[in-house]
Amino acid sequence: MADAPTPQTAAPQPVKSEPMLPKSPAAAKPAQNAETAPSLPPPPQAAVRAPAAETSPKMPAAPQDAAAPAASTAVQLSEYDRWVKDNPDQVFTAARDALAAPGKLELAQKLFEDFLRLHPTDPRSAEVKGHLGLIYGDASRWDAAEKMLREYVGAQAEQQEKPANYAAAKFVLAQASYQLSRTNKERLNQAKQDLEQYLADHKEDAYVKYAQGFLGDVLRDMQKPAEAVAAYQSALGLLTAPADAERAKQISINLSHVRSKTGADGAGQAITELDALIKQGKLSKPNEIADAYLMIGGNHIMLAEAAQDPAQKAAHYQSAAAAYDEGLKAAPEWPQAGACRDSWASCQTAHARLLASGGKTEESLALCDAVIAQSDKIPNKAFVNDAQLIRGIIQYQQKKSGEAEASLAAFIQNAPFSEQSSAELKADRTQALALLATLCADKSPPDFASAQSHLITLHAENPNSPEALRTAIYVAAKAAEAQNWTVVADMLTPVAERLVQSNDLSLLTLVKAQLSLNRPEAVINQPQTLANITKLLASIAQDPNKAGKEGFVVDAVWRVVRALQAAGKTAEADQLITAVFNAYPQSQEAANRLWNDSQNLRKTDAVRADALLERLLGLTADKQLADDAHYELGRSAYSQKNYGQVIKHCQTLIQHEKYGDTALGLLCQSAYELKDYNAAVEYCTTYQATYKDGQSIAAVKGIYARACLAKAELLTSAKPEAAAEGK
Repeated sequence: MADAPTPQTAAPQPVKSEPMLPKSPAAAKPAQNAETAPSLPPPPQAAVRAPAAETSPKMPAAPQDAAAPAASTAVQLSEYDRWVKDNPDQVFTAARDALAAPGKLELAQKLFEDFLRLHPTDPRSAEVKGHLGLIYGDASRWDAAEKMLREYVGAQAEQQEKPANYAAAKFVLAQASYQLSRTNKERLNQAKQDLEQYLADHKEDAYVKYAQGFLGDVLRDMQKPAEAVAAYQSALGLLTAPADAERAKQISINLSHVRSKTGADGAGQAITELDALIKQGKLSKPNEIADAYLMIGGNHIMLAEAAQDPAQKAAHYQSAAAAYDEGLKAAPEWPQAGACRDSWASCQTAHARLLASGGKTEESLALCDAVIAQSDKIPNKAFVNDAQLIRGIIQYQQKKSGEAEASLAAFIQNAPFSEQSSAELKADRTQALALLATLCADKSPPDFASAQSHLITLHAENPNSPEALRTAIYVAAKAAEAQNWTVVADMLTPVAERLVQSNDLSLLTLVKAQLSLNRPEAVINQPQTLANITKLLASIAQDPNKAGKEGFVVDAVWRVVRALQAAGKTAEADQLITAVFNAYPQSQEAANRLWNDSQNLRKTDAVRADALLERLLGLTADKQLADDAHYELGRSAYSQKNYGQVIKHCQTLIQHEKYGDTALGLLCQSAYELKDYNAAVEYCTTYQATYKDGQSIAAVKGIYARACLAKAELLTSAKPEAAAEGK
C-alpha cells in the first residue's frame, strides 16, 4: 500500500498582537481591529509636550492644500506658508497647544508637519519628529511613524538626560518596526533588534509586557520557536491585571501555536494548554474555539508522525480527527472550515491505512466510507481519492472483484496524472493500475483488452516500475493459459529486456508466444535472444528453487531447439540442448524429447538421428533410455557396416532382457566381419548357451561354424606365431 498523502496540519494564523499605541495628548481615535487590538493605557506624560499657552496666536487661514511642499521661490509662498515661515515660535506654540487640547489632534499634526517642512533645521525639529511619530503611530501609519521616531530616538540617544517619554517613543518605534515586518519579512531582523533594544533599556516600562508579545511574534516568524516560546512566556508573566485578560488570551494561543514547532514535547504541551483554554471558558467566540481545536488536531498529527508504534500513531490520528470534528461543530462556517475538513479527511485516511496494515480491514473501510460520504464538503479531493484507493486495495484483498474494480477506477478517474504529479500520487496510480489490470485478467472469461489498456497506461506513466513488470508477467501468464499468444507477446515485449535482467522465466513465455504466432525469425534469427535463453538456463542451473518449472522450461526451450533444427542451425540447437541438461541433469522430460527427435529423424536423416542419440548418451542418467539409445545406435551402425561401433554399443546389452537376443546376434556377425574370430566364437558360444530357441539361432550357428573354420585355417596355415594366437 502506498504511502498515505502527508496529513494536513492546517492551523489558524496566530492571533495578531496589536495593542494600541500609547495615546497622544489629544483624544485618541477609536482602536482599529478592536477584537484583536485592545486599547493600552496612555503613556507617561511626554516630555516633548509643553503646557498649553495662555493665548493662542492668531494665524492666517491655511490653503486647502496647505500640506503641499512650498514653492521654490519665496515670492510664491502663500499667506499661510509665509506666516509659518516668518513665525516659527508661534507655529510651534500653536502646535503644542493643539496637541494638548481635546479634539485638535489633526490641527496639531498639520502644524507640526508644516513647521518641519519650512523649518527642517530648527533645533526643535527633533522634538517635532517625536510628536509626529507618536501621532502617526496612533493612526497606524507605521512607515511614517517609524521614520519620524527613528530620527527622534537617534537625536536623543547621545543625551545623558532623556525626555520623559523617550521610553514610550522607543516602544512605539519598536511597535512600528514590528508592524512593518508583518508584511515585509525582510524587516524581521530590524524589528527584532528594535524590540530587544527597547526591552534591554527599559525593563521597568509599562509597555514591556506588550513588547515581549511582539518579540514572540517576530521570533516565531523568524522560525525560532524556542526563543519565541520564551518571549511569550515572559509576556504572560507580566499580563496579570484583569484589564490584560484579553491580551493574555491572545498570547496564550500564540504560545500554544508556536510550541508545536519545538517538537513532540512542545506539541503535547500545546494540546494541554489549548484544551485548558477551552475547558476554562477563556475562548468565548466560536471561531476562537474552532481555531483552538484546529491547532489541537495539528499537534496530534505531529505526534502521530513522530510516533514509532503503530498503535500510538493510530491513536493520535483518531484524536486529531475528533478535534477537527469539534472545531466544525463549534463554528461550521468559520474561515478555516475548509482546511479543517481537509485535515479531518487526511487523518481519517492515515488512520485507515494503519488499521488496514494491522488487519483491521472493516474498521479501515468504515473510515474510508466516512470520508467518501463527505466528499462534497472536502475541498482537497486528494484525500477522497486516497480513501477510494485504500478501499479498493482492501476489497481486492478480500477478493471482492467488482467492488474493488469500481473503487480503483474511481481513484484513477479522479486522480489524473501529469508530469508535475507528486511522487506519492504517481506511486498510488501505479498501484491502482496494476491491480486493475490484474482484476481484468482474472475475470471469467479474462478481459484482456481492459487489462492491456491499464498496462499501456501504466507503462506510459511509470515504465520502469516493479509493478509494471510484475503485472505484465501476471497478465501474460493468464493469457498463456488461455493460449492467447497475441496478448502474451503484447504484454511481454515491452519488458523483454527487464525479463532478461531479472532472469525471469517469463522470457520463455514470450519466446513460446512468438513461435506459436509463427514468428520464428523473432527468436532463431536473434543471437541476443538465444544468448538470453542460454543465460536463463545457466541461472536455473545455479538456483534449485526453479527446478519445479522443469516441464515449462523444457517445453519452451525445445520449441526453440526444433525451430533451429528446422532452419538447419544444428550448432545453436545443440548448444541449447546442452544448456537444458546442465539446468536439469536428471530431466526425464528433456531426455524423452531428445529421444523422440532422434526417432523422428531416423527415416530422413539417419546421421543426424545418430548424432542426437550420441548426445543423449552423454547427457542422460536414465538407464532405460541409454539402453534404447545403444540399441538404436548399434542397429544403425550395423546397417552402415560400421562394425566397430556395433560392438561398442551392443556390448552393453548382452544381458538385456529386451535387446539381448538381437544385440548378441549383431555382435557375432560384427566380430566375424572384423575377422576377430576368437571374439566371434565367444559371442556365438554365449548366444547358443543363452538363447537355444532364439530367432537367430540358425544364423548364429552358421557364424560359429565359419568362425571356427577360419580359426582352424589360421592354426594350420599361418605362421607359428599366428597359430599360437589361435590356440
